[in-house]
Amino acid sequence: MKFSFEKEYAALIENENVMEIGNLKNLDNIPTRAGGKLCLGLECLDRDLWDFERAFEQIKKLGVHKARLQSGWQKTESVKGVYDFSWLDEVVNKLSEAGIEPFLGLSYGNKLYCAEPEKYPNIENGGVGHIPVVTQEERSGWTNYVKATVEHFKDRITHYEIWNEPDCGTFCCVDMPWTEAYMELIKITAPLIRKLQPTAKIISCTALFSGIKHLFNRGIGEYVDIHSFHGYKFYPEISSGDGKANRISYLEKKYPDLKIWRGESGCPSYNDPISHGALSNIKASEIKQAKFLLRHLVCDLENDAIDLTSYFHAYDFEHFTRKLRYYYGLIRHEDVSRKPAYNCFQVLTHLFDGKVKSNKEHSLAAIYQRNYKISDEKIVNMRFLTFEKDEKLFYAYYLPAPIDDESVVYTVFLTLPYVEGQGEDYVIIDPVTRKIYPVSDAGWFLAPVTDYPMFVVRRDMIADIADIYRELPREKAEEIISQITEE
Repeated sequence: MKFSFEKEYAALIENENVMEIGNLKNLDNIPTRAGGKLCLGLECLDRDLWDFERAFEQIKKLGVHKARLQSGWQKTESVKGVYDFSWLDEVVNKLSEAGIEPFLGLSYGNKLYCAEPEKYPNIENGGVGHIPVVTQEERSGWTNYVKATVEHFKDRITHYEIWNEPDCGTFCCVDMPWTEAYMELIKITAPLIRKLQPTAKIISCTALFSGIKHLFNRGIGEYVDIHSFHGYKFYPEISSGDGKANRISYLEKKYPDLKIWRGESGCPSYNDPISHGALSNIKASEIKQAKFLLRHLVCDLENDAIDLTSYFHAYDFEHFTRKLRYYYGLIRHEDVSRKPAYNCFQVLTHLFDGKVKSNKEHSLAAIYQRNYKISDEKIVNMRFLTFEKDEKLFYAYYLPAPIDDESVVYTVFLTLPYVEGQGEDYVIIDPVTRKIYPVSDAGWFLAPVTDYPMFVVRRDMIADIADIYRELPREKAEEIISQITEE
């Protein structure tokens, strides 16, 4: 089922006396600058669970610069000693030509080298769960595969991730603690990559952030450059906030050069009744997915302890049993059309292109003046985030209300911080409706408040992506403010 809530939100905002002054342009062919933190998940191609060729035109219009792939040992080596990378070449080459840099997850196992396949319930599913460290044949088969992969892709791939979620039983079925099995895999894989491609960056991975502690106590920081964790909390403010940053800071003390990535997080737009995937317990919808995406990614983008955040997934893919489909995608599988989450992601890739960092010194603030249709409690709970790009500040704000289908729209008076040379020429961007609203006065302006982030951005920062077709006269702005404060 397709949802269209953009017009509904725009109408509600208009009813709150916030006047539209422009729109974002069609962003499909407007380039973004490399160097940003946003990445897109393209996993599961190794098991043929979705059609890359069918979705590629939509993927390349998103404006994202990085993508996460899985290499597929079992798909690539179906005959011992014979490696067919043609399927992966096609994907890597097309992404690279489109300006999207893929990083490659080395996974999973291979039934050709599995001595006891009955122990691995998903061995036919691309070798999932078969972590190859038990027998010498497994280890030799794996190292030969890694060597062949790195030598084949070293002119196109700069980052290699070793396995996926070893702390999850589905992906590590060996009869030993997962930490022991994974450390063995790291020890035989990382030095080989370093020898074959000295400039490559090596990534370790866990499903849970808590798994990092166990690995670092075992010395994994001596082998990798980056650790990637995954997270699927429905309230992004819990899984992406200061608590996460504080825990990362403990790791940085021990390994100051280590980078932290969030390798996966996403939200389904629909949950099949028999689904057991991440967030399968929520009553999902395309509206909730879009709001989740905006809140989750903005929280991660504001967290300077996280160097990259990858959204899962580009496309609605099949479960490996072929009995159901997972609807985490930004792109609908039925007709390859865009969900609202796609449109929101595309806005973020343009606002957060290039090098963007958080700024803790300056912030938007709410002004208490008999605020219109919003309670004091809601004002207190509003989130304000500040970013810096090209030495210019821009801002995000929203109400972290429960994520629901219900349309939540209020108005509030906001004030910009005084920053020398900042000026007053700002506008408000709604990433859902793509409409632009005025900032009538830096010290006192009316702003729509929703349960997803709005952005207060300088006009010169969005000159290439915005179409501002009218202005709000100061007299009109003062009239609206006067009317609201008198009610």
